[in-house]
Amino acid sequence: MTMNEVIEILHAHYIECDQSTIKKWIIEGKLKASQVDSGEYEVEEEDLRDFFYYQSTVGTAFEEGISDKVRIERLLEYVQKLEEEMAKLRWEKTLLEFELGISPFN
Repeated sequence: MTMNEVIEILHAHYIECDQSTIKKWIIEGKLKASQVDSGEYEVEEEDLRDFFYYQSTVGTAFEEGISDKVRIERLLEYVQKLEEEMAKLRWEKTLLEFELGISPFN
């Protein structure tokens, strides 16, 4: 894929970038690409998929290169968020049961 095709795909996935950003990611090793005779970069579809996976893990417990301590902290934060979401859903369930006249003790 050409740089413009990569940019189009990334924009379609709400990732803001331009050619200079793409080149920066290539230089930093975040996005694998090869340089063709014209000096332009080309990106293989598999390499773009790998980049999407990399982007999806940044800031999570699954980010590459983070320490075990940071990984555990992020996992604990995630568990806390899940527990809060479960409590919210339990409350919504109770309200809906009440509205429908369903006894939670059946």
